[in-house]
Amino acid sequence: MDHVQITVAETIGVEKRGSFYEQTGALRDMVPNHLFTLLSLIAMEPPASLAAEAVRQEKTRLLQAIRPLKVEDYVPGQYGAGKIAGAAVPSYRNAPGVAPDSQTETYAAMKLHIDNWRWGGVPFYLRTGKRLSARRSEINVVFKKPPYALFNQDMDDPRIGNVIRFLLDPVRGVAINFDAKQPGLEEIIAPVQSRFLYDDFFEKTPNVGYEALLHDCMSGNQMLFQSAETIEAAWAAVDPIVAPAQEPFLYEAGTDGPDQAAALLERDGRRWLPVT
Repeated sequence: MDHVQITVAETIGVEKRGSFYEQTGALRDMVPNHLFTLLSLIAMEPPASLAAEAVRQEKTRLLQAIRPLKVEDYVPGQYGAGKIAGAAVPSYRNAPGVAPDSQTETYAAMKLHIDNWRWGGVPFYLRTGKRLSARRSEINVVFKKPPYALFNQDMDDPRIGNVIRFLLDPVRGVAINFDAKQPGLEEIIAPVQSRFLYDDFFEKTPNVGYEALLHDCMSGNQMLFQSAETIEAAWAAVDPIVAPAQEPFLYEAGTDGPDQAAALLERDGRRWLPVT
């Protein structure tokens, strides 16, 4: 594997939670719990069983293996005015309860490493933000390009290589993006996709996403709940970037975030998959 991308993008703003968000920000609100939960699920070692304690132990071990983040590997952002679905939306600083000169981030992107045998040398890129171009939660496992192309293919092509995409919201399923030779005599390589979506095979039942948690809570199953050790490990990883006050980079609502977030990957010769 070349690297892994985890994205949790929202089109909504802070709505009526401006006062809360001013004290929290995207980093505290989303990273140690939401994004790190996805990180642990994709990267943890297989548990000995599906018993709650076995699963939670592996999640904790994974988070404890995160190399402490560096300030230079973190990009905070804040949305300005723009358009979502063709409709004009105000900037974060014009939301109710938000200071007109607020330095609170509504977007967070970062690069991190997991120091264990399985993931040594494989960077993880995480991002989350409000007022982005689309609502999307997914995990993308990007594979390395071959060192030599048998077909007449430009090895400097900026396209990302083969990708396994775990689609979480609003659609649920798995997609595999890869290159295939177009039929015909010419050696032309084109990107294609094969995918499985749950809604194509199973009856869709209305839910808001909390039914499973409420059921597990009432039945005493703690598998989906974080232990104290897991919480401590998650915050220990982000502590180095929480304390330093960093001015967020502005981005236009309806885009994929600040340019500095793209530069975070470009310096490694990589790029984000589009939020679509």
